[in-house]
Amino acid sequence: DNQAIIIYSPVVIMRLVEALGLWDVGVLSLHDLQLNLDESYNVTDVITNGTFASDSDWTKGTGWTISAGTAVATGAISTDLEQTITHVDGQTYRLTFTMTRSAGSLTPKIGGTSGTARSASGTYTENIVMGTTNALIEFTGSGFTGTLDNVSLRG
Repeated sequence: DNQAIIIYSPVVIMRLVEALGLWDVGVLSLHDLQLNLDESYNVTDVITNGTFASDSDWTKGTGWTISAGTAVATGAISTDLEQTITHVDGQTYRLTFTMTRSAGSLTPKIGGTSGTARSASGTYTENIVMGTTNALIEFTGSGFTGTLDNVSLRG
């Protein structure tokens, strides 16, 4: 009658670990739990058209275009590419994206909370806590010229 409990929410995991001290070890032990923090982010992607397959779903600031399966920033832009997302304020989300860069930097934001400014081409993954400023994911250029692709946001 061995059964495992698989928990996918980081918040539930934290609350469960805090509560374990209060539980009867005969009822539940850590051995009964399979806690995999990487898997906790394998819920539905909240981004629509993160591969930029069409010129839709994203609001483009001056200098941004979407074509050939990528978002393209030309002219050393300092504007946003953004999308309204379904979210939970205060929840940690895992953002993954690929960018190429020939000038400037690109900073992701969710709910107004900034991630790390990136100034080199590459594929990046980072955890960002959803802010309460707005319901947007934004990529803000700072003199940025380059491309953005494969955007995924899971939480």
